[in-house]
Amino acid sequence: MAHPDEVVYEDIALHPLYRHREQALLHALLQSIDYGVLVSGLDRQDIVANRRLGELFSIPPRLVVESDPDTVRAWARSRVRHPAQFEAMIQRAYADPYFTGEDEVELRETPPRILRRFTAPVLDAQGKPIARLWTFLDISEMKRLQAQVRRRLHKTTQILQETRRRLLEAEKLRVVGTLSASVAHDIRNILSTMRMEIEQLPSESAAALIEQFHRFEVLAQRLLAMTHADRCYREPVLLNDRIRHVAPLLSAQADSCNVSLCYELEEGLPAFWGDPVQIDRLLINLCLNAFQAMASTGGTLTLRTYSKGGKLYLEVRDTGPGIASEIKKQIFMPFFTTRSGGTGLGLYNCKRIVGEHKGRITVRSRPGKGACFVVMLPAIEGENDQSFGG
Repeated sequence: MAHPDEVVYEDIALHPLYRHREQALLHALLQSIDYGVLVSGLDRQDIVANRRLGELFSIPPRLVVESDPDTVRAWARSRVRHPAQFEAMIQRAYADPYFTGEDEVELRETPPRILRRFTAPVLDAQGKPIARLWTFLDISEMKRLQAQVRRRLHKTTQILQETRRRLLEAEKLRVVGTLSASVAHDIRNILSTMRMEIEQLPSESAAALIEQFHRFEVLAQRLLAMTHADRCYREPVLLNDRIRHVAPLLSAQADSCNVSLCYELEEGLPAFWGDPVQIDRLLINLCLNAFQAMASTGGTLTLRTYSKGGKLYLEVRDTGPGIASEIKKQIFMPFFTTRSGGTGLGLYNCKRIVGEHKGRITVRSRPGKGACFVVMLPAIEGENDQSFGG
């Protein structure tokens, strides 16, 4: 008898009182486990098949052990979705008596059923192969739960990345907004002083200064667009009226850039719910972007308005050099710019303002063919624009 502290390895430990029932116990064990079990000889003839195997492959276990191996394999291949892959594992296992392997088998069922297949040699007391063991475990539910966890993890990761990106943008814009508010305040003080001095000058002298005065106003509007970004007041707004309101500012800037302004405004447009100040900033930013694109060569900037299907549309179309396709995807991102000295906030603010008004902004462009920014805004039924042009 071995010492209690000595480790003894046994093939099977069975209580002496139950040795006469060993066959019955083995039978009960094979029938109760959740694994489909198949034992075949080295000649591939199936020797043992339990009930679970028959359930998984829809074949009576008795038929498995009483049929020739090729018939059983053909039946099994007809039940799986990838028979070549299924057969490759069998060929490899019987080519190497010591082979041990595991893979997954998908059955032809709806919904799909996935089995984990395992095979290993059955060895005698001397370690020589005498048979081959196959087990099949239904892991469909586990795979479904894994896929669900992966989807949720992917979604959570996307949310965290988007939250991190927004927090970073918000922090950057907070700093920019603070600086912009300070600069805008100083510019307004300068403009107030200039206005009082201009009023004291003869009209012919004042004309030259008024143009520069308008350019300062445009700069102040751009800086203010970076402050109080979260405020958006709502009232009925007439798009053509807002264009008329900013037209003098645009005209002064257009003259300095050698750009001709063209208006194609549809009469009788419905109103939309919006913040007039923010819409003014939207118009100014879109037009300044076009002016800068045409600054070296001059050109024409066209503002077109129309309505369709309960929506208002604004097109800001220039004859500049256009936008490369690889850049179009980035132009609305904060701090993205292709101009030396640019802030990369103009078009970002345009997208933000349009989004706050439940609209959409897109761009159409080809290199050398100019660019056209299209803004869509939801209209209010029954509110018409009759004002542009007096």
